[in-house]
Amino acid sequence: MTQRLNFGDTAAAKGSVVNVNHYGDGTGNTASPGQTYGLDIHNYPGSQSALVIHQYSSLARAIALDNTGTQPMVEIHNTQNLVLNPGSDGTGDFILLRDHGTAVFRIDKDLVFRLGGTKVPTFLHTAAKALSVQTASGYNGDTMDITKAGTGSGNGLKVNNSGTGIGVYIAQTGAGKALQIDANTASNAGVFTSLIQGYDYGPSFSTAADSGVTLTVTKNGTGAGAVQQIVNKGTGDSLQLRDASAQKFTVSAVGGITVINGVSVNIIAGTGSPEGARSAPVGSVYLRSDGGAATSLYIKETGTGNTGWVAK
Repeated sequence: MTQRLNFGDTAAAKGSVVNVNHYGDGTGNTASPGQTYGLDIHNYPGSQSALVIHQYSSLARAIALDNTGTQPMVEIHNTQNLVLNPGSDGTGDFILLRDHGTAVFRIDKDLVFRLGGTKVPTFLHTAAKALSVQTASGYNGDTMDITKAGTGSGNGLKVNNSGTGIGVYIAQTGAGKALQIDANTASNAGVFTSLIQGYDYGPSFSTAADSGVTLTVTKNGTGAGAVQQIVNKGTGDSLQLRDASAQKFTVSAVGGITVINGVSVNIIAGTGSPEGARSAPVGSVYLRSDGGAATSLYIKETGTGNTGWVAK
């Protein structure tokens, strides 16, 4: 069948090929409220697409919508037709985008965003936030839920931050926890709940007030696993306790205590006599594991080097 209506112009033509001016406000209809359309297309069951636009030009978009009013520019809704499908709404998708025939993005009737093919949705803004997710003040459920259904090694959430700001920032103003990680099922056995890797520095914990505990480590299991483990592969101290002014307690990389109450004295252990072999400040203690009576405990009483040890 040939076209019922065929409109065309020339390349140098000016103005619109078809122009529709619609002024009807619905008052002429008997139904209340009245309803009129500038263009009304009915696509009946069994028919193909009601409107198809083929874009061949690279000069401008195929469709341009200018909204100067207060009503929505576009409204898409599933509804019923009292003659064709009375009593039931349509079930088609609201929006479907295809790339070479492959469905790459669609919003279905349940407002589920579905992706297909190899396309990755990207939110890009050059001068402001790329994405803002908000809920109403009266809603108390989750603001965002990310579910990874696959069991592979891909990340559930990945943030690449090339700037000097914080990669993930949580501003907690309510009474809830700012961050909670639950990985307490049997499938997580033998796996660290979280892994934080830094270059020069690791995590930093601080509190604004003095009424609570800055860091609490609780082991709820009754097994033999350690509550806390520090693995030191360098030569720096394994543990330092400080106040606002000075170092108060230190455990060295080899496991000896080198500072107590801010004073540089050592508590160390080993085999053999420390005299001539172990350097330490006066007042230090040496525990000899292969010693005997009067040779298992040594006190550094004199000297600044490895001499001055007296067995007790």
